Amino acid sequence: MELYVYNREMTLQGIVEKISSLIWTRRYWSCGEFKLLVPFTEEHVALLKKDNIIIKRGGKEAAEIKYIHITKNSQGLEEIEVQGKFLLSWIGKRVVTKQIITKDTTQNILYAIVRQTCTQAGAARNIPNFSIATDDANAGSGVIDYTSEAYINAQLAAETAAKAAKLGIRVVTDARAGKHTFS
Repeated sequence: MELYVYNREMTLQGIVEKISSLIWTRRYWSCGEFKLLVPFTEEHVALLKKDNIIIKRGGKEAAEIKYIHITKNSQGLEEIEVQGKFLLSWIGKRVVTKQIITKDTTQNILYAIVRQTCTQAGAARNIPNFSIATDDANAGSGVIDYTSEAYINAQLAAETAAKAAKLGIRVVTDARAGKHTFS
């Protein structure tokens, strides 16, 4: 298995090939996380830095490195422990400033949350290279009445709406184009 490591601007930094352990946990209606153990090498130290982004070879979802720790394994060899969250967590860095009151499909409600907080929130609050999927088929959820709390965490609002409708959410990354799409 190979892990591609990018910086925040989606410039390839390198590839991690020597992996002791990788736990890549995908969550259906909430943010997934990963835990990685690799041998301690100068190359791994240079690549695995906080805020760098990793993508599994052939994968569509990326994760951001949030925690790095040096440990020793059972043979006494040093390893780098890396943990992080999928890019859906970026939505959690925003709050819903204007209360959303609507009657619509859950999919459109989710898109309204992300639009208000991440893509059409103004130049200072927009997440760079972040968009909303335009080719998603209607997820089949019926029309519901929805009211968000004012100043609620956007990720919490999205996860609550997705879970109530049993609708999966994720951020798909196109590494070549350097773009992230909420779907």
